[in-house]
Amino acid sequence: MSRPIIDVDEKPILFTDRLVRKIRKGEKTETRRLITKIISKGPVTEFGRSTTPGPYQFHFRDRHALWNDVNLDWMLDHCPYGKVGDHLWVRESFTFASRLRSLPPSKVPKSAKVIYRADKAEPHHLKPWWKPSIHMPRWASRIDLRIEEILVEPLQKMTPVDALAEGISLRGDSKDAPFNALNDFIDLWNEINEKRGFGWASNPFVWVIRFKVV
Repeated sequence: MSRPIIDVDEKPILFTDRLVRKIRKGEKTETRRLITKIISKGPVTEFGRSTTPGPYQFHFRDRHALWNDVNLDWMLDHCPYGKVGDHLWVRESFTFASRLRSLPPSKVPKSAKVIYRADKAEPHHLKPWWKPSIHMPRWASRIDLRIEEILVEPLQKMTPVDALAEGISLRGDSKDAPFNALNDFIDLWNEINEKRGFGWASNPFVWVIRFKVV
């Protein structure tokens, strides 16, 4: 009996040079992304009830933004990064061989040699030519990820083990090393998100996406 053909969707996802290196080494197997917009109808099943009768309420962006009647199953079905089994193709900073660097990516032939900034120990001499990861075309991507699991969690639910899976390196060889990794993740998260109002202390809800390199 033949297996049914299952359509696999694919979507882009951005990573920094450091995290690209971690993914390629197998040291990063999950990522957390802010939940910034969810609108649904249905009962709350996971995060708790409101203290007053009526629609259930809880925070996704900050204490001023409440999304009502959110259902976990609906959320997982509408995750902007896809579903379990779908693929994510990684966008990273890049450029092309010298004669093509001045062209916009849409004008570069697919046979062109792609140069990835994450691979360069000294990328400064190419600084004027590096293109932001958001502009990477699908054909230039070299890393495909398969989604293994998607969770919805408050950010502060993460553990030291999660911090290591996020690609944070251990510091020291003591029993406190995993907790140092968690603190390093918190510092990194705050560096990126605190100025936008989504720091660790605000405990925003996040997508937890666990993946495997295809």
